[in-house]
Amino acid sequence: MQSADNISLTAEINILPGFENEVLAAAEMIWIATRKEIGCEAFLFNTKKDTPNVIVFFEVFKSQADFDAHVGFDHTVAFINFLKGKVVGDGPSLTFLNQYKD
Repeated sequence: MQSADNISLTAEINILPGFENEVLAAAEMIWIATRKEIGCEAFLFNTKKDTPNVIVFFEVFKSQADFDAHVGFDHTVAFINFLKGKVVGDGPSLTFLNQYKD
């Protein structure tokens, strides 16, 4: 097996009490917008079963350049700014993954 060239990660967002509805609505908007990005191969929107106030996005981008573009798009910047004061740590916690292919 060799490592794939794409970028895989999870983005976890722990919503503070009282902000659940507005953060979930904003997360749905970023989910819709990101899936339309040319370099996006996968962008799954989940909440944790045992803690539904925690959003987990599973993301796959074709390349580092595509991920970097995603981070700079207006919809991503607006979403990250919107989260400030509404989530733990003021933004998502990113975990980059090693994806393998045959």
